[in-house]
Amino acid sequence: MRRIKSVMVLGMIACLLVFKSYFDNAVWFMTDQSNKKENKQLEQSSETDNHLHPTPIVILTYMRSGSSLVGDILQQSKDVFYLFEPLRLPQFKLRKQQPYYSLDGNERLYNSFLDAGRDIIRNWTTCSLFGLPNVTWSDGFLSKSKKAKLYGACKIFESNMLPENETIYSCVNMLKQVCLQTKYVVLKIIRLPVDQLEPLMEEFPSMKIIHLIRDPRATVLSQMKFGVITLKSFVTNVIDFCSRIYRDLVTIDILSNKYPERVFTFFYEDLAKNPLEMSKELYKFTGISYTPEVEKYVFNITMSGKSGNCGNLCTVKSNSSKQADAWRSKLDMPKARIIDRSCRPVYQRLGFREIKSEEMLKNHEIQLRVGRENVNDYRYA
Repeated sequence: MRRIKSVMVLGMIACLLVFKSYFDNAVWFMTDQSNKKENKQLEQSSETDNHLHPTPIVILTYMRSGSSLVGDILQQSKDVFYLFEPLRLPQFKLRKQQPYYSLDGNERLYNSFLDAGRDIIRNWTTCSLFGLPNVTWSDGFLSKSKKAKLYGACKIFESNMLPENETIYSCVNMLKQVCLQTKYVVLKIIRLPVDQLEPLMEEFPSMKIIHLIRDPRATVLSQMKFGVITLKSFVTNVIDFCSRIYRDLVTIDILSNKYPERVFTFFYEDLAKNPLEMSKELYKFTGISYTPEVEKYVFNITMSGKSGNCGNLCTVKSNSSKQADAWRSKLDMPKARIIDRSCRPVYQRLGFREIKSEEMLKNHEIQLRVGRENVNDYRYA
């Protein structure tokens, strides 16, 4: 029995050594290819522009507005490096007025999270991962990215052979090479207003913004479930939320005129009710190749009847069309009226209809968005 155990242990060690060799070779290959690619690009252009890094795409939206589904659909392309809420932990740290430390040896103390947020987006966009706040590497949300979750797998493996600091450095370097090998970096952002992206739009000429909108009544109800909007402060919370959307819409119109074909206002309900058609529109806007594999994935998670046990952030919906209107059976008329009054300027710009009766609210056959009105009304900006 002891001999059998010894053989098993030796076999496991041999497997680990083989895997280590494979891992090291893979990292070397990615680094070598990345260096060759960067040298070639530097020879072709002396300008510091976004030909030297992946094309940045920002999904800018609001908590509980369907961005998890949109991001998950986009990251099915092998050309995409996707990040799920990369500003979450850095924002929590800044609230404690603590400086950011990064692996490049720098210490940064920001007076405003808006400034920090832009820098973090810039670092991810350019794959400058060593300039990110160290808190980034303890974020469990990295596991929601098909490529970024490789960092966690790397740490598990490397931690058996290297000290913790060397493990982190090694695995961040590995992830940087993965980032540099992709064509697109897609960031899901819910913690910045649109106007903070304007300097980045100018800095990165290929950057695109997907402004994701969901019916505000659905978003408010979902945020209540998470405690973001409370019953005690309901009116104030809703007014603040609707005002933020309106300011973003004003900025989006300005950016759309300034940067044609780089800004896309996209409705969650359209994706949920027509997932195949609208996912193609998403890919067309971004320039990412829409493959049969992507289409099959979209079908499976929205239309095939599959369901998942992935909690509140689940992107798998057995019937996404029904899910899009499920909130109408849960919202009551008093709250609906408050949201409608607060969001009236938003409705005017986007074509949402105010709910006039209980029947209108509960009858899912009645459409609550009829199209966008062209009203250049900036009184509420």
